[in-house]
Amino acid sequence: MGVALLAAQLNPISLASRTETSMGLFSLFWDMRQDQGIREAQDAAAKSARHVQSTQQELDELRAAVDRLSLMNQALWELLRDRAELSDADLRAKADEVDRRDGRADGRMGEAVAACPKCAKANVESRARCLYCGATLRGTDAR
Repeated sequence: MGVALLAAQLNPISLASRTETSMGLFSLFWDMRQDQGIREAQDAAAKSARHVQSTQQELDELRAAVDRLSLMNQALWELLRDRAELSDADLRAKADEVDRRDGRADGRMGEAVAACPKCAKANVESRARCLYCGATLRGTDAR
């Protein structure tokens, strides 16, 4: 008799049943891992849904704020136009002037820029010293 046959005869659990048992355990662990992966995916989806809801609420609040600002700007413009006898062209010209203060005509307000007296490179006006050469800007002392 071979050693394997002798071991199978001595052990009441046959080789086939041990294989079935180990495959059953493998399936159990595999199913547990799959369930964990599904739970993690569901948790991530729920977190994303909460983030989307929060972002939507923030967007709605920003839209409401823009609407209020637009209303107030329109009211202020109409008061100025009527009382100071200004025209829409005057408003457009002033808006263009304010837009270009940051060195770019891009329809947005940015920080004003100034040329360095030493190297002539553009610097934000709030800087005390030139970013490029270190020269004092606008007669201010270094901070």
